Amino acid sequence: MSLDDLRCAPQRYYNGSCGFRYFFDDGRTEGYLGKATFMFQADGPGEVGTNQYFPNIGFGCGIRNNHFPFNRLGAENEIAGVLGLSPGPRSFINQLDMVIKERYCYCLAPFSLGRRSATTITLSFGDGAKIGGDDERKVQTFGFRPDAHHFAYLGAILVNGVRLHIDPIIFKLDDLNHQTGFFIGITAPFTLLARPAYSAVRRAMVNHFKQYGWLPRERTVIFDLCYAQVISGNQVYPTMAFSFLKSPNDKGEIQFIIPPENLFANIEIRGTEFCLQMLPTDDISVLGAFQQVNHKFLFDLKNKLVSFIPQKC
Repeated sequence: MSLDDLRCAPQRYYNGSCGFRYFFDDGRTEGYLGKATFMFQADGPGEVGTNQYFPNIGFGCGIRNNHFPFNRLGAENEIAGVLGLSPGPRSFINQLDMVIKERYCYCLAPFSLGRRSATTITLSFGDGAKIGGDDERKVQTFGFRPDAHHFAYLGAILVNGVRLHIDPIIFKLDDLNHQTGFFIGITAPFTLLARPAYSAVRRAMVNHFKQYGWLPRERTVIFDLCYAQVISGNQVYPTMAFSFLKSPNDKGEIQFIIPPENLFANIEIRGTEFCLQMLPTDDISVLGAFQQVNHKFLFDLKNKLVSFIPQKC
């Protein structure tokens, strides 16, 4: 794509062509911006089994992709970029707005950090973005800001059903610089929490395992809180939930409960151990991909609502 293309904004030169550079949480992707034809399987009335083609879609190819450790711990440049689903002027969502109708949904299947594994993700747009089906009553919905990279109104964090003492100001959106706030995304493999919030979660986790006489191990290559023991007998993992508001001024809360298999991971570095799949950050807080596994999420950008339901993905 040439620098004269309207989608090349802001203009960034990359080896003779229009380029891009984006920062996602702790990661970075940069490379060429080109044009491609996309094909989708249609599933509307009378369209099942037919294909729809969309030519001349601006799409990037990442040449340098750092700090996306989905396959190997510490590995770099193992992905070809990140699919942009934000509402920006050249995002995938914006370019196909007439068809997508500001709706999309996804369901993340389990994947292992530190191992090479292929994971299939179902991503649906427009009329095909549906959730619930026969279990529609189990669907929960809360508000978000699609114009601010999927900022969600986080009201509280609970461990073992107890609300942690966290100043809510750290989850308030910084409209100017977007350096604070709580966001929903899948570019971060695991959840990142502002340091004061992470410290509160870590203390609650340590206190839970202390009842078994367990002490944390030294930090691994990535994770901060790990144990060498194995849950057995009457021992249980702690529960954790994020409590979201339906709107900034709504006192009603919707709890996104994280099952143990989405909260802890077995890591084989110094022998088998399990680690909390979260890390502290001095930047924005993000609900990561591991915590969303086996949940279907529907984003309705027009009505500024996100819905979710537990589902085998």
